[in-house]
Amino acid sequence: GGHMREAIGDLLCLASAMGYAAYTTILKRRATEETSVPLLFAAIGIFTTIVGAPVVLLFDLHGLLQMTPKVFGVLVFNGIFDNVLSQYAWAKAVQWTSPTAATVGLSLTIPLSILADFLRGNPP
Repeated sequence: GGHMREAIGDLLCLASAMGYAAYTTILKRRATEETSVPLLFAAIGIFTTIVGAPVVLLFDLHGLLQMTPKVFGVLVFNGIFDNVLSQYAWAKAVQWTSPTAATVGLSLTIPLSILADFLRGNPP
């Protein structure tokens, strides 16, 4: 029941954190100052598309077919500004500092979003 799902959720969170830590560390060790971050992310994007597209088609073809142009546009906008630009800045931070410093900087997104909501008059 509920306890089993909670335990599986906890294990998935732990596995995700370990995968992220490994990804960050490998990026720091393999991506030198001379490494082209856009080329690196292009390769990751191509790999993810080749591996991920069949998974999406297999598990949610019906939902994919119901997507409107407006939703597609929002997804593209989010993909460019939320994912591409932030990941690029994060990868450069890993190259120029350390995985720890970049991850600590990344963890500031929650308190900064709370501050932004507060300043806009929408306290959490």
